[in-house]
Amino acid sequence: MYEKGETPSISEIKKDYEVKLTGSTQLDHTGKYAVSLDMQETIILHILQQNAKKSVSLTFSIPGEPKKRGRFDADKITIEAEKIKTKVKTSYRQDKFQFDIHVTMPAALTERLFAYDVRRKGNQLENMISEQAQKQIKSLIKKIQKHHIDPIGLVSMDGHMNMTSIRKWKIIGAMHSPKRISTLR
Repeated sequence: MYEKGETPSISEIKKDYEVKLTGSTQLDHTGKYAVSLDMQETIILHILQQNAKKSVSLTFSIPGEPKKRGRFDADKITIEAEKIKTKVKTSYRQDKFQFDIHVTMPAALTERLFAYDVRRKGNQLENMISEQAQKQIKSLIKKIQKHHIDPIGLVSMDGHMNMTSIRKWKIIGAMHSPKRISTLR
């Protein structure tokens, strides 16, 4: 439950007819509930923690595509990413700690619920997926900042930081993802 430099977290489960993992619960530095993360956010957290050792599956909504087709979400695309690399550079400017987070994740397209010419417009699709991944990572970081927790372990990356410095986070730089997309046959 406790990693040095990280606020603790526990798995969140739900029991209906069977037990299901639904995400994770993030605790503050005193061990009290701070916020819940859904499965997608938990996977992204593992990527930021550099704990995504095996392949991970991520689903994104692609803007501009029809939202629904019958009972199904028609704007979804799923990728399988592996060999994910996360690099964090720390600096201190204008009385704030700044973290430049770069994520590289080669990915394969595993599911597409809308018509799209991947062969001719692959680069455009790659950019849309990268944009959606960046939005989700930034959203997760804002959620972490709002609740004054550090499940990523940024505190341990710079010995001069302490838990009160979390409120001073400012995200700079960009997240790069995915570097290449291939279609599965």
